[in-house]
Amino acid sequence: MTDHKRAEEALRQSEEKYRNILESMTEGYFEVDLAGSMAYFNDSLCKITGYTREELMGKNNQEYTTPETAKKMYRVFNEIYRTGKPASIRDYEIILRNGDRKVLELSANLVRDPSGEPVGFRGVVRDVTARKRAEKDLRESEERYRQLVEYAPSGMYEVDFLTKKFISVNDVCLEYTGYTRDELLALSPLEILAEDSRQIFMERLSKIFAGEKVPETVEYKIKRKDGKEIWVILNARIIYENGMPKGASVIVHDITQRKLAEEAVRESEEKYRLLVDNANDGIFIAQDGNIKFPNPKTREVLGYSEEELSQVQYLDLIHPEDRALVDARQQRQRQGEEVPTTYTLRIVDKRGEELWAQINAVPITWEGRSATLNFVRDITPQKKLEAQLLQAQKMEAIGTMASGVGHNFRNILAVISMQSQMLQMKYSDDPELQEVADGINTYVERGAQLIEGLMQFSRRQTKKEYLALNLADLIRETHQLISISFDKMIDIQVNIPEFLPVTGDHAELSQVFMNLFTNARDAMPQGGELHIEAKKEGDNVQVIISDTGHGMDKETQERCFDPFFTTKEVDKGTGLGLSTTYGIVKEHGGEIQAYSTLDKGTTFKLHFPLAPTGETAIKGSPTEIMPGRGQKILIVDDEKDMCKVMRELLMSLGYQAAYVNSGNAAIVKYKSWRPDLVLLDRNMPEMDGLSCAESVLDYDPDAKIVIISGYDVDGPTGIAEEKKRLIKGYLTKPIEMAKLSTQLARVLK
Repeated sequence: MTDHKRAEEALRQSEEKYRNILESMTEGYFEVDLAGSMAYFNDSLCKITGYTREELMGKNNQEYTTPETAKKMYRVFNEIYRTGKPASIRDYEIILRNGDRKVLELSANLVRDPSGEPVGFRGVVRDVTARKRAEKDLRESEERYRQLVEYAPSGMYEVDFLTKKFISVNDVCLEYTGYTRDELLALSPLEILAEDSRQIFMERLSKIFAGEKVPETVEYKIKRKDGKEIWVILNARIIYENGMPKGASVIVHDITQRKLAEEAVRESEEKYRLLVDNANDGIFIAQDGNIKFPNPKTREVLGYSEEELSQVQYLDLIHPEDRALVDARQQRQRQGEEVPTTYTLRIVDKRGEELWAQINAVPITWEGRSATLNFVRDITPQKKLEAQLLQAQKMEAIGTMASGVGHNFRNILAVISMQSQMLQMKYSDDPELQEVADGINTYVERGAQLIEGLMQFSRRQTKKEYLALNLADLIRETHQLISISFDKMIDIQVNIPEFLPVTGDHAELSQVFMNLFTNARDAMPQGGELHIEAKKEGDNVQVIISDTGHGMDKETQERCFDPFFTTKEVDKGTGLGLSTTYGIVKEHGGEIQAYSTLDKGTTFKLHFPLAPTGETAIKGSPTEIMPGRGQKILIVDDEKDMCKVMRELLMSLGYQAAYVNSGNAAIVKYKSWRPDLVLLDRNMPEMDGLSCAESVLDYDPDAKIVIISGYDVDGPTGIAEEKKRLIKGYLTKPIEMAKLSTQLARVLK
């Protein structure tokens, strides 16, 4: 009995132990009879199914499963019963007490009695609802991702860094590249990259493996299967495994059109930049009084760098006297008035120099605010040319006036000269009177030289037939003129020999030295020294003219002989003086050089060829007076005093003389008196001398005509060439008696 009790106690304890185990399980445990009704179950099964112990006891599985599940469970339990082997049911659904559903997994085996007969089934149930839901969510997520990748408007691919192969690619990648999926998956990204992009890819990969950070986005140029190249932008997310980069997930966008547009914009900007940067006009934007984006021409004209201009107010560049013009324009614009876009004003550059500018200001909106786009043209040269043209017109008018003055003055000098020579002839035995007459003749000669200078000034063509002359005398004559007119604060020192023979034009060379002396004077407004030196140097005559004035910088020296170049104010210089000087010196076969240092004076060195051996320095006038033999001479001049003195002079030389005061009267007188020679004034009212000469020659082709003029010293012009050859001589007022007598004797011979 004792052993029996002990065995029962042991059985009880064993059952208790296993019951505790079953009750502590999180899985549901159950025992059912062969009909499938619940005979035993643990609390976990109650929690899983949602039924109380009382509700679940005796309940058949068909009562809390769907018909499909019930059939499935019947087949499985029937298989266990038939074979005696354990079996399981996966993913079957039960209906909870509250109507919700759960997904379970079941493992069961057959229960036998001591005799071995099947009496029921027992098994374990696991709640896999959460896992199944997670699996479902994962599948749905993967499906959504797959659809996103497949149908995304962008290319998507995965790449393995170790194999350098594509792992996956979507349809857009196939569209971009032109490859099939199999073809693309067999390739490496390197194989579809252009050469320059391949280098960028390898550099990025090296940095990634070196642990360096790289930008998530990068632009590459890739080669399609058909050989065409397109631009793409990649957004890559690096995938790491055990701290090492394994690969990348990449989103790709085709940016070829954007790149083409950018290139078109860049080319357009480049074209406009080239136009702006190489424009002959300054171009800039003015806004809020500031200058923005000045082009190189703007910087060149104003002398400022771009950085300096950003610190300069626009109005500060305007000449103070013209700022009111700008203010008035802006005021009118604010009041809504239409203002011409183009206007002219003066500006001041960095060096403080005044420039004339033509500005075309176009109203624009810049960065949301009003501004003006300005085109600026430096018209300083044009303004100077306008002033020089005006000056040239003035000079032309002065030249015309000088020509007329010269003509009249020659007539006056001619009368004085002939009166003086008459005195010398009549009172040849009176030394004192001879001395007075010589003095008069000397000053008449100087007056004639002065008139010759005026006449040379008024000519438009340069005389080309040069005569031998003494350059020393010419320099001394010019020195005498400037010593009277120059400021006494200028000390003029002259060092020249007596005789320097050259061949040239007296008036032109006088102009050369007068220009150089005048320039020296203008360079010394506060006084100074002017040195004039001349000497023979080999086969040349060297003349050195130096001053102690303000001098010239290098740029001015290089341009000082350019036409119209001047450093003087607009109203005080034509820019023609030195250029004319240079031209005259060159025409005389000479050379001229300028040497100067700023604030230390200027030196001009001139060289002229010596006159050929045997030529005299000055071809003097004939001094022998040749008398006439009673020949008849008709004097034709509108100046009665001139005619009277000339008739008296000719009669004293042994000629018969008569005079008339007009061309028409000369023709009548010629026909009635038939003179042997006609002395005919070139310029007369009504009928000028040339017309009169033509009429006389038409009447008498053998007529002997000598022209007298107060204008031209080069011979008659403006008459037909065949008639010109019939004119026997040409004299310029005032006329020396010896020249006159020699000319008459030669023509009447």
